[in-house]
Amino acid sequence: DIAILHADRADAYGNVQHIHGWGDRAHYRAADKTIVQVEKIVANEDIRRDPSRTSIIGADAIVRAPFGAHPFASMGHYLEDREFIGEYVSTAGQAHKTGEIAPLDRFVKEKFASPGNHVEYLESIGLRRLLSLHEY
Repeated sequence: DIAILHADRADAYGNVQHIHGWGDRAHYRAADKTIVQVEKIVANEDIRRDPSRTSIIGADAIVRAPFGAHPFASMGHYLEDREFIGEYVSTAGQAHKTGEIAPLDRFVKEKFASPGNHVEYLESIGLRRLLSLHEY
């Protein structure tokens, strides 16, 4: 079983540092393999400067994925995209109420299935919108 998690940063050796992520630690311990997508990959020396922040030691794979938690927040990097989440909740709610699933299928296809990779997904969201989510 595989845990796929999101965190603030990690080094190339799988040492992960969360700003939060209490639930992620439990998923890591329960999984046979763990893949962590991070906002940035840093040098091992940066991780060792503050070892008390290291929440996962030896994840199986680290993937750099800026805005990888979108539409949700990544603490210290960006806020949740409330507009995007609201659009999804509204579309899903209507599908649940009416039984008409086609609008939800279109939303999922357009937003999640159509982009061929992470960069295309971010391009579909738009630079201005992504930058508007940054925490300052």
